[in-house]
Amino acid sequence: MVGKNRYERLIEAIFFHHYEPGCTWFTFEREELERFAAELNIRLPKNLGDVVYTFRYRSELPVRVSETCATGMTWYILPAGKGRYRFEMQPEIDLQPNPNYGKINRQKRLLVIPRAGPAGRSHRAARPRSSVGRAAAAGPNPRTPAPTRR
Repeated sequence: MVGKNRYERLIEAIFFHHYEPGCTWFTFEREELERFAAELNIRLPKNLGDVVYTFRYRSELPVRVSETCATGMTWYILPAGKGRYRFEMQPEIDLQPNPNYGKINRQKRLLVIPRAGPAGRSHRAARPRSSVGRAAAAGPNPRTPAPTRR
């Protein structure tokens, strides 16, 4: 396991402790992170949840874990109750931005909206700079009492 960080070593040890060829899901407990860290002589992170969070949102699972998936499938770590997690094999999702959606020009604070017509040109819709401007333009709220002077 040379070259792997402690999170990868921990999650890989937990995975292969439970995994059997052909299974598509299994659960594990948060306490297993502590047990496997002791067995592997790994210093525990201060935040145990960060190990699971890392592989749910920030990093790919270790290669050995990913190699157990069927073609077009991937492992996901899902919550399964308090202090419990579930490895589940599901179809891989390829998320790509939709080119038909508008793009935001952040420097000019304008929203570029594609035209629906055959010309294919864009027109720009101005966005208010803050909600304060919209509220002031709408006038006073009749339900809000007028401020009192002291």
